[in-house]
Amino acid sequence: MRIKITAILSLLFLFFSCKHSEQLPPQSNQYAEGFTVVEHATYQELVVLNPFNHYQTVLERYYLIKEDTISTPDNGIRLKVPITNIGISSATHAGFLKELDAINIVSATTHPKDIFTPLPENAKIISDGMQIHTERTIRSGISALMLSLYNENDKQTQLFRQAGLTLLYNHEWYEQTPLARAEWIKFFGALLDKQTEADSIFEQVKHDYLKYQQLVKDSVRRKKSILTGSSFMGTWYLPTSATYMGRLLIDAGATFYNDKNTTNASLPFTFEKVLLHYKDADVWLGCEAKDKQQLLEKDERNAWFKAYKTNQTYNFYKRRTTYTNEDGGTIVGGNDFWETGVAHPELVLCDIIKVLYPNLLPEYELFFTEKLD
Repeated sequence: MRIKITAILSLLFLFFSCKHSEQLPPQSNQYAEGFTVVEHATYQELVVLNPFNHYQTVLERYYLIKEDTISTPDNGIRLKVPITNIGISSATHAGFLKELDAINIVSATTHPKDIFTPLPENAKIISDGMQIHTERTIRSGISALMLSLYNENDKQTQLFRQAGLTLLYNHEWYEQTPLARAEWIKFFGALLDKQTEADSIFEQVKHDYLKYQQLVKDSVRRKKSILTGSSFMGTWYLPTSATYMGRLLIDAGATFYNDKNTTNASLPFTFEKVLLHYKDADVWLGCEAKDKQQLLEKDERNAWFKAYKTNQTYNFYKRRTTYTNEDGGTIVGGNDFWETGVAHPELVLCDIIKVLYPNLLPEYELFFTEKLD
């Protein structure tokens, strides 16, 4: 009897294993793990994988068609391309659309003042502060909404689907490496029927990124140490080697306290712990301050860092927007670091290399980065 039960369980395991593997299409990308594009005779199959279980299940399938008469399987969403009317919920979406000359299709967005790229004047606001507003979104007239998934079966998602909205799941922010995030331009290329353009842009990005990465490997003999970011409400989040920023720092030839830690998340530090491990860092990059005086106003102890004393403090404020609020004060808006910077990590890499080893790129001018006065 025990043998029979074991045999049955083994067969069930094999059945579900085969079924599970059949649901996952072949990966078409070089770096990005969160989606893949499968070519069929008359349509494309755009598959988004679930990042919250290591991309082991399909989150959504989109069958991209150019004619309504084209037949597709019934286990996914039929979507006519190119899409011409969309709502976006992240600045990175605007960055990729801009790269493909398609920013004009944005008809709604959640936080327009947080986006650096100019949007169409008639783009509607579909948020009520921090949250996507359900009724505003449904009434906005958009046919598709690009967003990240946090709960597939929440009430708002169900209402959007009932209203006929196509939900386009985008998780480029979950990718661990700069080139993986940049490769999501192919996701947009498929939706816009601009795959050739998207492929060409990414191949140039990859070529340039790897070229500068190799330049560092061939040229740097003594690596400089680096501190990044700033304390936020008493906590300082610092990258590991497995994070997006950590990978950029390593590829630029920097060393830092967690550069051997493979945890895929920035780690929280107290100010005292940061001071212990980063006090003598050669460079401080990504300061949340416009100048050194503001850095001191935030915390006088910032003056204890070597990088502050040697004028090696930098922010990513060079390409950001500001606007005036109702009280006449100046408010910081969008930052192109999170738009062009995601689509073009080779520019971020060059900025970091220039800050660390200026002689390696003598003709290069910082694109996103400013030195604090």
